[in-house]
Order: sequence, then C-alpha cells, then structure tokens
Amino acid sequence: MADRLKFTLLGALAALGGLVMCALAALRWPAAHWVDTTVLQGFVSLRSSQLHAPASVLVHIADPLPYAVFSTLLVGLVLLRGQPRVALVIAVVLPVAAATTELLKQLLATPRLAPALGDGQLSAASFPSGHATASMALALALVLAVAPRMRSAAATLGAGLTVAVSYSLLTLGWHYPSDVLGGYLVACVSTLVAAASLQWAAGRWPARAGRRAVADALQRARAQRADRSAAVDQAASLPRAWEIVRVPTTVGIVAGAFATLVAISRPDAALEFVQNHHAVLVGAAVIAGSALMVALVTAALTSQRG
Repeated sequence: MADRLKFTLLGALAALGGLVMCALAALRWPAAHWVDTTVLQGFVSLRSSQLHAPASVLVHIADPLPYAVFSTLLVGLVLLRGQPRVALVIAVVLPVAAATTELLKQLLATPRLAPALGDGQLSAASFPSGHATASMALALALVLAVAPRMRSAAATLGAGLTVAVSYSLLTLGWHYPSDVLGGYLVACVSTLVAAASLQWAAGRWPARAGRRAVADALQRARAQRADRSAAVDQAASLPRAWEIVRVPTTVGIVAGAFATLVAISRPDAALEFVQNHHAVLVGAAVIAGSALMVALVTAALTSQRG
C-alpha cells in the first residue's frame, strides 16, 4: 500500500511539473506560441460545412450540463458496484478539476495575439481549456469507476473521446493546442491526488464490512483458484506493462492498418494531404499521444498491486 501511494503521488507531482512547464511555454515562450499558432491554423483550415456540425456536437459533450449528467452516472455506477469511497472521490474530483481550470484561466490570463489568426483571436483567459479538462476528467473518472482489469480498455475509450473533443476545439478555433494539453494535466493532477487519498484511506481504514467484505472474499477465492490452476507461475500472468497497453496497442494496429489501406488506395491524395497539412498531423499526433499517455498512466497507477 505504501508503494502504491508513493508512486501515485509521484505521478501527481510529475503531472503538476508538466502543467507548470506547459504554462510557461504557452504564455512566455515566443517559439512555443508560434508552434501553437501554426498548428491551430492548420486545424482551422480543415473546417468545412461537413466538419462544423459534428465538431460542434462533440465539444458540447463537455459543457456543464452534460458534464454534470455524466458525472452523476459515473457516481451511480460506482455506488452500484458497492464502492462508496470511490464514488465520493469521483463526486469530488470532477467539480474540483473544472473549478481549478476556471481559476487558473483567471490567474494566468495573458493576451496571446497572433496576426496570422486575423479576426479569430483567442481570449486572454484561455489557458487551460475547460472543455479539454472536462473531457479528460470524465475519462479518468471512468478509469476509477471500472474494475482494475477493465481500466486499460476504459483508458483507451476515454482517451479516444477526449481526443475527439480536443480536435473539435481546435477545428472550431476555440483554443490553442497548449490549452488542450494544459487541460489534460489539470485533470491528471486532480485525479491522481484523489486516487492517492483513496489509497491512503484504504490503508488506514480498511473496508471489511457488509457487501465489500463479501466481494473481497470472493475476489480472494477467485485469485487463489487462478493461482492453483497455473502450471508455471511466470506464465500465469502477463507483465503489468503489457496488461495496461494491450488494448490501446490492438486499437493502434487496427487504426494504422486502416490508414495504410486508405493511403494505398489513394496515394496521390494522401501525399498531397501530408504535404499541405503536416502541422496538423504533428499536432494531432502529439495531442492523441498525450491523451492516451495520461489515461494509461492513471490506469497503471490505480491498478497496481501491493
């Protein structure tokens, strides 16, 4: 339990450090602002009548009312699983993450004028993104809400939805990419601090009564049967790292194969798109990779044994 708590707190500290570095780069470093503007321009250039409608729908998933509805559903799911402590943590961390972002927006408000954006200048109080924070916070709450064996899949699903919201934000020109990354890190810090408090409480006041005790006993019995049925102990379980990345790796292979088939079927169009939108492709890869990393690290830190 002590090791679990230590690693979770270290993860929260690392995310906090990342948030500070992201804020400094976004608000104080001209080179980073140029990259921000270039990537944002690339996303905005993709906006069309076909993309505007779905992008508008996706970003509104993270509006306050849907956010409250999804939060309530997650809390209800955890209560049905007989985990009131986890439900309490989720009920606290989701509004705290959103409130933290709104506070940081006001404290860090800095004009970031970009002549290349013309009339599409962003508000000074745009770092970090509230929609990115909300979507990532929901994704990480989903990770906490499900059983440990399901957390890799939950992290992959949650990261995918978060990335969809983030791409929509950029396509609509609502935020710089750094705002999105800052939102991810606010959600990560909030969730890992909450998870650490849950781990500390579990070590100090173990839950041993009622349905939880029955569930623990059944889980121990299943684990013992699984151990006895293993012919070789090393082959009985996959390495923890592979358990966490198995689902996203499979999804990535399928998505990569699909993209390859599309490129092969229309090589000229694919080459032209890469040449004309290389900034978008790089930015999209960084955002998707960051979202997946945050979700998977949270899944790993909250699923570890011992």
